[in-house]
Amino acid sequence: LANCLKIPVSRFFEGLPDPETTQGQQIITEIDEKIAYISTAEGRRLIDDVLLLSPRVRSRVVALVSSIVDEEMEEHKDVSP
Repeated sequence: LANCLKIPVSRFFEGLPDPETTQGQQIITEIDEKIAYISTAEGRRLIDDVLLLSPRVRSRVVALVSSIVDEEMEEHKDVSP
């Protein structure tokens, strides 16, 4: 592909984190956790069900979930020493 586009292969990797840095490892770990969840029956069911919704309702579901997460984070912050 790089030859066809007459660009160096490295161009495809520009801007990606270095997997050997702490930041790169953290991003890879987060991606692995997301893939692991999506691979579960619950994750697949969630995605399948959300995709059945209209885009407008999907957006509202995302807003609702984000609101719940924000609330949970606040509660944990208040409880943590």
